[in-house]
Amino acid sequence: QPVVVGAMLGEVPRDRFVCSGGCRPGDLVVLAGSIPVEGTSIIAREMRAPLLDAGWTATELDEAADYLFTPGISVLAPALLAAQAGLVTAMHDPTEGGLATGIMVMALAAGTGVEIDLDQVPVPNLSRRLCAAFDLDPLGTLASGALLATCAPEQAPELLQRWGEIGWPVAV
Repeated sequence: QPVVVGAMLGEVPRDRFVCSGGCRPGDLVVLAGSIPVEGTSIIAREMRAPLLDAGWTATELDEAADYLFTPGISVLAPALLAAQAGLVTAMHDPTEGGLATGIMVMALAAGTGVEIDLDQVPVPNLSRRLCAAFDLDPLGTLASGALLATCAPEQAPELLQRWGEIGWPVAV
């Protein structure tokens, strides 16, 4: 099976550089998008036959497989908006390891702890059901298509509003 590997380099003004470890005690953890978008698509694509045999409909699996494109896995728009507006203290793409690992990476990089209200994490019902079919935790499943960030509490309303204006679901 073909494997493609790439690396990207770029330049950013020093005052606009946002890393995974910039969060501070008191910051809010915010999520643009939902989880696990990519994981949902992969499960539907790779496990289609067994899922159909288990009673899933082709319509459900087609919808889940299409998560790769709708809502999609690019987080460029909310990441650029947040960085250019200077509204976030840290950002992280929680692809590998899912949301749980992404949060841990951010906390470890910043040398701080974190409290998360799991009831606020947006997981579409279709994703939740597909993960359950294979005993997968949605919080640990591939989460491309979501963007984790932290921000000062006073910045959150503007950040959430701006992400909403460009069509991104958001959660604190």
